[in-house]
Order: sequence, then structure tokens, then C-alpha cells
Amino acid sequence: MKFHVITRSRVIPTQRPYGFTIIELLTTAAIISVIFAAGSAIIVSHIKQTATQESVRRLQDEWGRLNHFMATEINESSSIVYVVPNTSVRLMLPGGGTITYTYDLLTKTLTREGPRILSSGKLDLANPSTTVDLMNNVIGFYPTQINSRELSYSVELTDGRGNLFTGFSSGERTRSFTY
Repeated sequence: MKFHVITRSRVIPTQRPYGFTIIELLTTAAIISVIFAAGSAIIVSHIKQTATQESVRRLQDEWGRLNHFMATEINESSSIVYVVPNTSVRLMLPGGGTITYTYDLLTKTLTREGPRILSSGKLDLANPSTTVDLMNNVIGFYPTQINSRELSYSVELTDGRGNLFTGFSSGERTRSFTY
């Protein structure tokens, strides 16, 4: 497209310069930055949600391992010696030893004191008891004795970032057989 500039003496044909004006470039930059900001907020929100879901899954897995371990030892015990609410459980083993699960509120740790577990899975009743931290970041341990052979308990776990999981176990589920 040609434009004409009129001067005093004559008309000079001119062409429009190629490219974008500064206004067009600034408008485009503003639109792109709004789109980028909206996209970033969505991505950050998705990343946080995914991290929370992964953390809860990890807590569920930890609960599953703990529940299986405790249920196995409860099944193998001959009786429940005592239960201290929110603190500890002591199990009597058929060979005469004991296993004690203790929750420490200050360190948020659930510990097990009892015979060492051999690589075969059997308990080493011949040697002294050992104390092992079963799980950290425990914010609650609530055992309840149903009778001399059955125990119900729940454990509240946290990942330290505000995600919580509470696992429940009942005597009916953990005890698969009786003596």
C-alpha cells in the first residue's frame, strides 16, 4: 500500500515500514504473560495435589507394613499381658518371652522391644531382647484390649508436612485363628 506525502512543491510516494509497532508488541507481551501466569498457577496447583496424594499413599503403605507386622505377632502370641491406653501393649509369647510395643509422644516413635527376628522369620527366644524403632512420625497409638487374646488398635501417622493418615485394625481382622 502506498501513501503520499505532500510537500510544498510535490507529492512524494512512500511505503509503510515493515514490522510491528511498539503498541502491538506490548499488547502481545501482556497477553502472553497473562496466559503464562494462569498456566503456571494451574501447574503449581497440580504439582501440590500430586505431592499430597503421593505422600498419603506412602503413609498408607507404611501403615500396611506396620499392621501386617503387628497382626502377625499378635497372632503368634499366647496372650495379651497388658494394654496401657495411648502408650503400650505387651504380648506374651508361647515360649515365655514378651513383645512390647511402646509409643513415645515426645519423639513420635513407635518402638518394639522383644526377641530378635531371625532371617527365617522365627523369633530368637534364646538371646536377650532388642529394642527397634518401628516407625517415626507417629502422632497417636491407641490400643484397646478386647479380651486376653484379641487386640484392636489404631495408629495416626504424619509425613511432617501436614498430611495425616489414620490406620485402624480390629481384633476380628488381625486375628485369623485362635488357640
